[in-house]
Amino acid sequence: MKSRWAAWAVVMTCAAAAGQSPIAYTVTTKKPMVSPGTVTITYRLGKKVLVDESTSPQEVSGSHIIRSKTFFDLDKKESIMWDPANPAAPCVVGSFSKDWGDPFGGAASLTGPKATQIGSAIVNGFTTSVLDAPNQGGSTRVWVDAQTGLVVKAERVPLAGDPIQLMEVTAVSLAAPPASVFEVPSRCGEGGAETSVQPAASGTAAAGADAIAALTGENSRDFVSATTGPASPKSCGMVFRIVKAGSLEPVNGAYQVAADLKLETEKNPHYNIGQSADGRATFSGGALQEIAPEGNTGVFRVANLPEQFEIDVEFGDAGSAATKIYRQCFAPQTVLLFVARDPTNLSAGGGWMWAKSGRLATIPR
Repeated sequence: MKSRWAAWAVVMTCAAAAGQSPIAYTVTTKKPMVSPGTVTITYRLGKKVLVDESTSPQEVSGSHIIRSKTFFDLDKKESIMWDPANPAAPCVVGSFSKDWGDPFGGAASLTGPKATQIGSAIVNGFTTSVLDAPNQGGSTRVWVDAQTGLVVKAERVPLAGDPIQLMEVTAVSLAAPPASVFEVPSRCGEGGAETSVQPAASGTAAAGADAIAALTGENSRDFVSATTGPASPKSCGMVFRIVKAGSLEPVNGAYQVAADLKLETEKNPHYNIGQSADGRATFSGGALQEIAPEGNTGVFRVANLPEQFEIDVEFGDAGSAATKIYRQCFAPQTVLLFVARDPTNLSAGGGWMWAKSGRLATIPR
């Protein structure tokens, strides 16, 4: 195994010298941050990308999706996701700006601008630079191939306890994937797809109508994606709440929320999440500012939402969650939810969604 990986790294030297991701490859990655048995295979051929993610059946329950495929058109900046095992499930049509999850460009999205190199190590035959980015709950550590920029491994290092593995690349091929890999089902063709909740940029959001039902325990038609554009042309305010998957009970605790409401006028903003002497998170960079909660209700309000904004939630030792949100307006004050699988460990994932109707669309008093 080591000789194959080492030979691949040598072949990649030319691509690295050009400072570009290779345009033809297949990368297989374990993603225990989603679940212990989750595996993602990323295929790329030129401007076409197909991400095939699967989870072991014994690790899911109810109607949760155990496999999904997402096609990315890098020219059009469009994506289409579907459940290959369920032809009746709606397709998910979305858009993206820059970050679509390239294995050769993910270090920045995992560590942010605070990362520093703390050493080097051989991982699966690659000579990697070890980057560490401190955060309120400890740090995020990433092993990046020095020649290619491939993120070979990543883990979360808490302040106490053992490291938690987030991902690890297990196989790589530079052979061009067959064209058939990138075929999209006819039911997902232009104009025939039903929009639902799609994965967020962190890769941990709910995916598809079945996954929404499993995550919320409610009718999936009561929710729409918060991370999928285009934004609503209407203007409205936001009521933000954090709830627990399944029960949808409010999550109470000493968490903090911040938002950047000026994304449209900023160019590649960088955010810094620090820690004050009293242990609270501090927010800086771009126009990121903390939002004060309404008493002890766990409710956060923002008036006059822009079409797009960044939101960051800091849970202390439990981790953090952040993503770009597209405004959707179903009422003058529309409810935005972060549905956390495990509020004590955000690496377990969750979903960002707008409450379109149903009991969660009601603003708490």
